[in-house]
Amino acid sequence: MSNNQVEYGGYIHRVILFFLIVTVVVKVEAKGGGGGSSEQCDYFTGKWTVDESYPLYKPATCPFIEREFRCVANGRPDLIYTHYRWQPLSCNLLRLSLLFLYSYWLLL
Repeated sequence: MSNNQVEYGGYIHRVILFFLIVTVVVKVEAKGGGGGSSEQCDYFTGKWTVDESYPLYKPATCPFIEREFRCVANGRPDLIYTHYRWQPLSCNLLRLSLLFLYSYWLLL
């Protein structure tokens, strides 16, 4: 298998994952399940908050982060930044998981 085939395969997986996530988010928003509020959520107005349940993955070994953005692998000494998450002011973001995506997809 050539290097181009491996890169192309990784690209296809990213595109499929992107469209799957967009589809689920659009369907959740269409049903009004964005955060319990009937008002539309402004995802861009909010703040970074500390969440001790983060990080949800090991930053140094995540295969989906491009080499240039792997802070730990590139020598960043602290991991404090991995404990922050974005919190919109007017609603709550759902934590997506593969089990949630799969079960939600089956129910549609």
